[in-house]
Amino acid sequence: MRTRVPVIAAMCAVLVLAASSPASAEVTGGPCQYMGHWRLTVGAYDATHLRVVFAIRGQDPGSIWQLFGSDNGIAFVPKTKTADPTGVVRVRWRPLDRAGADAVSAAGSATGNSCSGALSF
Repeated sequence: MRTRVPVIAAMCAVLVLAASSPASAEVTGGPCQYMGHWRLTVGAYDATHLRVVFAIRGQDPGSIWQLFGSDNGIAFVPKTKTADPTGVVRVRWRPLDRAGADAVSAAGSATGNSCSGALSF
């Protein structure tokens, strides 16, 4: 009986770790309309929410961006961000994880440039 307890405890630990590991994230990216490139990452935040990150690189530092996103056509709250000193603009959303596959899209626009992308999660 004493030799079974450590084995059972180890098996329980493996099951808990396997059950609690989050789903892997989906990532896609591409070029912006005129300069720079974008990257869209979607993954599980918790049991009921997604983590959506839309990053745009290679922009003019200090440029002002309007950023939009949606999941299955339901819009996220739009955000306004300023490119940091290295020319990166990043926005994060945590929308509800709706039933079935999630068709997530994101876009950003600034004077003279726009970036947009989509993926299924």
